[in-house]
Amino acid sequence: MRQSFSHHKSSDWAILLQSQRNNYHIHLTLLTKTYGMQKNYISLSTHVNPWQSLKPASLIHAFLHMRGNGSVQIGDIIESHPFLYIQHDLSRFSRFAFWSESLILSMNSGNDIHAFLLIYSFIQWLNIESIPPTHLDSLFLYYFLLINGSLPENLRTLPSMAYLKSISIHELQQYLCTIADDNSLYRHLLQLYQAYMPVIPKSFQQVKAYDVFI
Repeated sequence: MRQSFSHHKSSDWAILLQSQRNNYHIHLTLLTKTYGMQKNYISLSTHVNPWQSLKPASLIHAFLHMRGNGSVQIGDIIESHPFLYIQHDLSRFSRFAFWSESLILSMNSGNDIHAFLLIYSFIQWLNIESIPPTHLDSLFLYYFLLINGSLPENLRTLPSMAYLKSISIHELQQYLCTIADDNSLYRHLLQLYQAYMPVIPKSFQQVKAYDVFI
């Protein structure tokens, strides 16, 4: 039976996976720590333009609306990183969808706290306009495999997430550029990812499809 968003405790966390909008409602899919995956509808505020394009760009409106009625806690993401560059950039948003769907499909074997910290960090980096979204592809596959215990020892050569979060944006940009240039690493990580996943996320095909617009 579908749980109400109002049942969430303030200490719970949730990841907004996707949203679709019509003239009256936002259809939300949430991954929550306590209740698993949920779907629900939230009525649109009269302040939201009903004729805006029916794209996943309604994400930011969903966050603001949810915070306004106080029914669910989204952690610190809503305060610090309100998807400034993700919401109108399909190349970035497709990656957010792919990452989230990957974590959903692998939650039974992975650590959910690690999954949240992973998506939280990558959302921060995805919001940095000067970092091309393509530069995050290998890095996500690497840490995804790592938290799920499927990264071979001989490939565990990248620094910790804590280190990457401690360096300057300029240093991070340089490091990500170096990683992105290693095509053999990406292919190897992708093969490991495909072998690990029980099913490949539907959003995977969208990731490269939108890169032509970068």
